Amino acid sequence: MSEAIHEALESAVDGRLAPGVKTVIERRLERLSDEARRVAAVAAVCGNTFDADVVCSAAGVSGAPGLAAIEELLERQIVREAGTSGFAYAFGHHLI
Repeated sequence: MSEAIHEALESAVDGRLAPGVKTVIERRLERLSDEARRVAAVAAVCGNTFDADVVCSAAGVSGAPGLAAIEELLERQIVREAGTSGFAYAFGHHLI
């Protein structure tokens, strides 16, 4: 699992994340493709919402692979659309 996602999990709820909850979240993220995991890791440090183009570019996953990564995150309900622009997304749950 990427270090950014791990750090985000560690800091969630002031570090008081129940071990069982942490395990469930880690398992969900471990099932992602490498590209989707990289996109999620970059998005995790962006705050509540993120721009898909910016995050995919920063993650080194642009073009069709970037779109596929975002689509995978949407399908697995890791992220959700967060605006009308079509490029703004947010994590589906505050602990992810």
